[in-house]
Amino acid sequence: MPTIDDLPTELILAIFAFMDPKTMISASSACRQWYKLYSLPEQQYKVAQHRYSVADGPPNDEWPASRRLEALRAHQARWRTLSWAKSHTFNNDTGDQWECFSGVYGRANRFQNCIMFNKAPSVVVNSDESMWSINVPIPIRDFCMDSYQDLVVVMNAENQRSRRDVHFLSMSDGRPHPRAKYPLVSEDISSVWPYDSGCTIEIYGEHVIILFRGYTYPTTGAQRFSSVLIIWNWITGEKMMRLSSSGNNFVDSFCFLSPDHVLVGRRTYPSTPSAQSSLEVYCFGKGLQHINMRRFQLPKLAADASLNYLELLCQAVPTPNHHAWRPFYTSPSNRICMISVYYSNEVSYRWVNYIVFASTFLKTFPNEETNLGIVDPEEFRYISTVPWKDWSLQTRITSWNSERSVYKAVTYGTRIVRLLPAANPGRYRIQICDFNPYARSQIKDALGVNKRETGIIKQKKLDGFGMDLIGRVDEMQRDVKQNEDVATVNYRYIASAPARFPLDSIFAEPIFSALPYLETTTVEDFEVRYVMMDFENIYLLDHDEVQVLSL
Repeated sequence: MPTIDDLPTELILAIFAFMDPKTMISASSACRQWYKLYSLPEQQYKVAQHRYSVADGPPNDEWPASRRLEALRAHQARWRTLSWAKSHTFNNDTGDQWECFSGVYGRANRFQNCIMFNKAPSVVVNSDESMWSINVPIPIRDFCMDSYQDLVVVMNAENQRSRRDVHFLSMSDGRPHPRAKYPLVSEDISSVWPYDSGCTIEIYGEHVIILFRGYTYPTTGAQRFSSVLIIWNWITGEKMMRLSSSGNNFVDSFCFLSPDHVLVGRRTYPSTPSAQSSLEVYCFGKGLQHINMRRFQLPKLAADASLNYLELLCQAVPTPNHHAWRPFYTSPSNRICMISVYYSNEVSYRWVNYIVFASTFLKTFPNEETNLGIVDPEEFRYISTVPWKDWSLQTRITSWNSERSVYKAVTYGTRIVRLLPAANPGRYRIQICDFNPYARSQIKDALGVNKRETGIIKQKKLDGFGMDLIGRVDEMQRDVKQNEDVATVNYRYIASAPARFPLDSIFAEPIFSALPYLETTTVEDFEVRYVMMDFENIYLLDHDEVQVLSL
């Protein structure tokens, strides 16, 4: 919304010329009173929540608005300079099943029916790291966890032919979770072949999603795909949604957009050129008989191009409570999704990432109208299709290669974490890409909050340009220094770019890079294989250990 600040100074002075002194005194007094109220900690904290894309935590008498504001500013300053306050390392067996969510790294020893947890420290509330383990009553095929709900979801590894058992257990002791009405649910996955191809599990609030993956297998004259996605309310045991592959339309990946919305990637097989891979958003919160769906089209491909792989990334946000308390946490309504796609044609191949806010998908459900016309729970008759041209202007396109990262905890809030190769083989720098619209203006705020970080910002206009997937974009670089000789991080701001066709002509229609973002890259490099993050920590995974950097 335009404000008086948007007007030219000359025009404002002309307005003042028509005001009598009494009116000017009244206006000045009102402005001073407004500024005085705006400067109160309660109002400043409210503004800071919006500015930093966080939500307020539960009430706590020991944490008034002034203390929360101070802690939030310091927390954001540490992220801006990637200045971790604590660091610790623990052993890790890459042969184990492992997960990272809500500040806890868990790994499962499938031969001992045991899950070990490493909880990261919290600089914000000044808590130390902790470790514990639980024994579970079944062999572990896969698992997922949410420490804020004391919940671990475990998939049974025993051969059950076409059925799979899912257990809802306590992270504290491995027993059936006391809030789960049915701590064990069993599901028929006979449509998935082979039965033990693998699965993906995610938790968001009361809902658990499991994608049972299948392989491609030959049939008469063609290849077919098989996979099943199932959503449960783990507290009531109610099945909220079941979605299967249909013909050559494969359910490839998914991610939560909210506790009641899921984004699903549909990939078509190259033998069906008339079909188009797409993204589908399902609103399932009202149960099987009341599911709404929106389909978002991806850009059309050139005649010789195909989509070979699709992965959706949007980390769920745990909600603090009196058992797992935080003064503030990532705003659930302001999160980045990254859709990583592998394309190829006759002469080339490349990774393409579509980066978009979850709200872009969710705003197509304004009234949450009910789909009362369905007959089969998997028949969604009333489908609203959003063409690529209608949502592309809210999307960033990058060509980041995904081979040196891991498809877990790569996104969190408005940030994406990456690894950049350093000069020495096997060593990488950490890069945070922040899509917060206020990120660029916060660079100057990153210094001076912590007295030991009285750095110097050196700004220079680069002679060259930065290369993005769709063309050249101007960039601004800032080196944050602790003294004149040692830089700790490098900043680079990537602006929006116009519509272009890529040089290798994978696409048959224009693509865009509309979302600007700020890159923050460490000068220091690390020996690391994978990188992950959450609200307060960065995790560096090597062959046999995990280093946790707590900010």
